Order: sequence, then C-alpha cells, then structure tokens
Amino acid sequence: MARAVIALGLGVASGCFHATPYSPAAAQEQWRALRDASAERAPRGREGIDADAATAGPGLTAEQTYALALANSSEVAALEALAETSSAEIQAARQLENPQLRLTGFDVDDVISSQPALNIGLRMPIPRPGTIRARVAGAKVAAEGRRSLSADARRLLRERVFKLYARLAMRSAELEQAAQVVALRDERRVQLAARAEQAVATSVDVAMAEVLYAEAKQAEAEVRIELADVEEELARLAGTRGAVKFQVDPAQLRVESAALDRDALIDRALESRPELHAAHAQLVEAQAQVHLARSEAWPWFEWAQLQYRAAPGGTPTAFGFGVALTLPILSWNRGAIKASRATVRQRELEERARIVAIAGEVDEAVGRVERTAARVAELERELLPAVEEATRQAEAAIATGALDPLVANEIQVRAVTARRTHLAALLEHREAVIELDTVIGEADP
Repeated sequence: MARAVIALGLGVASGCFHATPYSPAAAQEQWRALRDASAERAPRGREGIDADAATAGPGLTAEQTYALALANSSEVAALEALAETSSAEIQAARQLENPQLRLTGFDVDDVISSQPALNIGLRMPIPRPGTIRARVAGAKVAAEGRRSLSADARRLLRERVFKLYARLAMRSAELEQAAQVVALRDERRVQLAARAEQAVATSVDVAMAEVLYAEAKQAEAEVRIELADVEEELARLAGTRGAVKFQVDPAQLRVESAALDRDALIDRALESRPELHAAHAQLVEAQAQVHLARSEAWPWFEWAQLQYRAAPGGTPTAFGFGVALTLPILSWNRGAIKASRATVRQRELEERARIVAIAGEVDEAVGRVERTAARVAELERELLPAVEEATRQAEAAIATGALDPLVANEIQVRAVTARRTHLAALLEHREAVIELDTVIGEADP
C-alpha cells in the first residue's frame, strides 16, 4: 500500500510542468559558445579534410567546402533532428493503449453492515482492425517526408556552394583582366604625358587619361571586393575562421556541350526530387486517415474486462467477464469520412501540381542551359576571334610604325573588355548548369 501511495505521489509530481521563460542572456551565452567552437574548429578531422589544404597549397575544393558546410549547417541539422523525431513516432504508433485497473462497487452501507465488497476489474482496450497498421503506415511515410526535407536542404546548400565556386573562378579570371586594363590605362597615361611635354597632346588629353586610369583602378578594386565577398561567404558556409584558402577551379566555367535529353532529365527529377517524396507522404497520411475514419463507422468492441468481486466469504469463482460494444446508430461518422476523403483529393491534386511544376522547372532549366551555351558559342565564334585578329593586326602595324600606339592601346583594352564579356557569359552558363542539377534534385551526384 505504501508503495502504491509513493508511486501515485511521484506520478502527480511528475505531472507538474513549469515553463521556462525565454532568457536573452542564455541565448547570448549559447551564441558565444557556438562562435568560440567555430573559431577553435580546425578543418583537420572534419570530413577527412586536412588543415594544410585549407591554409596552404591550392586550398579547399568545392566538394570539401560543401562537406564542411553540410556539417556546419544549423538548418540541415534541425531538419535531420525533425526526421529522427518522426522516426521515433513510428514506434509510438505501434503501441497499444494501456489496460485499466478499475475498483468499483465499494459502498459505505456495506462497510457499516460489516459486509464490504469491491469489484476489481482489469479492462483492456481492443483496437479496431487495421487501425494500428494504418497509423504505422502513416507514421512511416511521414518520417520519409521529413527526411526528404533534409535532403532538399542539402540540395539547395550544394547549389549555393557550387555557384559561389563558379563566381570565385569568374572573379579570379576577371581580376586578371581588370589588372591588365589598369596596366594599359597606365601606359596610355604615360604616353600622353610624354606627348604633352612635346606639345603633341593637350592637357585635356592628359587629364582624360588620368580619369580613365582612375576608373580602371576603381574597377579593379570592385572586382577585388567582389572576390573577397565570395571567399567570405564560402568561409561562413564552411564554418571556418582565420586564414582559409579556396581552390580556384577553371573547370567551374566549362561549357556543357553534351546534348540534353529533356524527357530523361524530367524522369530523373521525378525520381529524386524531395518535394515529391514529401507530397506522396502527405497523400498516404491522408489515406490512412480515411481508413481510420471509416473504421469508426462500424460496430466494434471497445474493451474487454476481466473482473472479480472481493467480499467477505467470497469464492474463488466470483470472476466475471464483460465487453463494451459501440453501436454507431446516432452517428455514422460520415462527416469525418467525407472530410478525410476531401483531404485525399486535395493531396492528390497537390502531388499532381508538384509533378507538373517540377517538369516545368526542368524544361525551363534545360532551355536556359542551351541558351547560355549558345551565347558562349556565339562569343567564341564571332567576338573573340575578331578582337584577337584586331590585336594581332595592331601589333604588326606598330612593329612597322604604321599605327599610333594609343590606337593599339585602345584596341587592347577592347580585347580585354570582350574577354570579360566572355567570362560573364561563362558564369551565366555555369550557374544555369548548377541550377539544372539542383532542379533534377540529386543532392550528391
């Protein structure tokens, strides 16, 4: 009896919940701990990445940075924790309801007359046929849908990292071109200054040369800032601090020359896109709710009870058996069935809409890849050869003294501008290819 009282007291005590108010100081302390951990975290030992690769040599590759970003992403970690919670709910769906120990029939009059009696009953709930299986099936697909959300977050994170690496390659190449323009503008400035001393050029020409030189230096500074922004964002995604180098890969600006099969790509997207897995999970959950609602419309034994009447002079055979049968006479649960079927219809339409949307995304992404590839090919076929030929002709003319060096300088500047236009087109094409890979939905191809 004492144990029962103690257990009851512990149960009551454990049932008291005290909500902890939000504490800004606790949040600030947690942020400082995360920041310090990030500052102390070395690339060595994480995803098999050597610290030397991050601080010396060519630096981190795109795959290595993606691995670090994946390990450092709070969003991915939260979604994976949500998926683990959903997996735990599968086991909860399998559990049966606990039996009840019922003590009834204890009357005060019987105690006064020295004839106390007590009915002791053990009541066991009886689940309806198929309800547990339906709940488990719904919990399983819900867990799969939650896991697909983390896969979708990884897919978008990979797109972000690889786009940054494409910009890193483009800005690095553009920085070389900008430095070349600065050198050409400086050469023009020196030439005009010399001509002004010989009274061949005016002070206005010299002043304009200074303006062009200053503009070229500002353009170079802007490219440096943009390059630093890209490296800073990569470091932030990777969760690294200090001197971290990222490997510039010219292959990030390669052109996708292979022919693209739109139907095959759409099939791959419909197979791997996480949204479709999540949409199907919601559909199966709705179908499970229909089964549960329909089962409520049929008569069923809600519980079975084994009971014993304890009384003075009671016999061992004072056992009994009882059941409770629910008769859906007044309510056939039609409203819940109709609502759950409407939800199934809604989920079917949502899944169909996602299929159509994903197919459209793939078609649009393929079109952009093809258009940007055609743009790069056009520049390489027309503009680049033209400026290179003009540069060669200018160099030959200067060698023979038939061309003003200032004109040749301007031709070289235009050649650099054409190459920068080509770099911008390559970046646009590379981003289109990365977006196509993301639309297909393969997070780790």
